[in-house]
Amino acid sequence: MKIHSPVDSRNMKSNEIVQKEVLVAIKSIVGIQEIVEKTDVENLISRNWSLKETDIQVNVSNNHVTLSGTTSSFCQKNEAERIAWNAPGVLSIDNKITFN
Repeated sequence: MKIHSPVDSRNMKSNEIVQKEVLVAIKSIVGIQEIVEKTDVENLISRNWSLKETDIQVNVSNNHVTLSGTTSSFCQKNEAERIAWNAPGVLSIDNKITFN
């Protein structure tokens, strides 16, 4: 007997993606219109010990952050994005970091 789940697992999103979407929705409902400061994102990334030996550039346009450059691992790429989400006012991130 096969049990069918009411949720299609192919369409499930990871918890991290859902959390980011909820954060963006809350910020837009509350009306947070902070403009992201490039230096805020750069400072957060530079203070992280795991990203000390990386070459990451930050570009900001209103509430959108673009990360580019190189890291030595996929984990560092993801960590840079995770950290950038902590900057005040960030509503979206385009992570173009490559890794060797």
